[in-house]
Amino acid sequence: MKKSSFAFLILSLIATNAIAQKTDWESHGLKGRVKCDISITFYFHDTICDWRTVNLYDLASTIDTNFIEFDSLGSKIRDTFRSDAGICMLTLHRKYSWNKNKTVFKGRYTDEMNNKVTKKQIYDKNDRMVESHRFEKNLKRLYWNRVHSYIDYDEKNREIKDLTIRKTFDYGMRFRSESLTEYIYGANDSLILMRETNDYYDCPKRRNVRNKSVTESIYGEHGELVKMMDVDSVFSPNGQKQRDGYCVIDYVYDEHNNVIDEIWESSYGNSHDHFEYEYDEMGNCITKAYYLDGKLCWVNKRKIEYY
Repeated sequence: MKKSSFAFLILSLIATNAIAQKTDWESHGLKGRVKCDISITFYFHDTICDWRTVNLYDLASTIDTNFIEFDSLGSKIRDTFRSDAGICMLTLHRKYSWNKNKTVFKGRYTDEMNNKVTKKQIYDKNDRMVESHRFEKNLKRLYWNRVHSYIDYDEKNREIKDLTIRKTFDYGMRFRSESLTEYIYGANDSLILMRETNDYYDCPKRRNVRNKSVTESIYGEHGELVKMMDVDSVFSPNGQKQRDGYCVIDYVYDEHNNVIDEIWESSYGNSHDHFEYEYDEMGNCITKAYYLDGKLCWVNKRKIEYY
């Protein structure tokens, strides 16, 4: 009797720990015990917003197909992306491990862009991640990227500051950026404001052109992003300011907490993004259409299978 009770306790602890950790189902915003998620996106090329070219999705292809497979516990075991533009992102191969004291987590895998990724996360005695280090490389693309993050918490175990340093080498060009993110909470401990300060510059081969920006994100009572404001400044190699720009985005949501409208106002122009959805009986989106200023840009169709 004692042995069986002990075994039941161990199984309960394992189950509790599994539930406490976020599954890949949740990371992908899926509801229910999804077995596979197959999505096809159809692009329409006759809609372009000149001033927002860098913000639009890549329209190089006409059809993209993404196949994601999960195990019965909600962990992603396969993620394959194919495009008729000739891009093929390979299946993920993951290898994860913890140290003896469960304070250092290491991972190694191939991501969706076929980059070889190595990451390391360090946790304190309160199971809070305090450091994160990530290294990506792709010899075929002559690309590597190092990202180091350092996180601070307050007395309530809430994340209040995140400093991220990034160094990138891409096709012979080197870039460096520093980003400081600060989190501000309301009376009910919910996040109400996130302020991100970025300092980005090209390394000497590109004459040290610098870009500085401050972005503030305002959140609603249910944790949804309702407004984002960005001020961007560009500096010449001799340190003189070349131009300032601003952008304000207002967000509107449906009853499923998905964005249905993004209203853009900026120093470069104004635009309106609109999204339409269809859902299955589990509440997962199976059709999503994106309109830019009233013109259809793309439609995404999904087939979801459950355990």
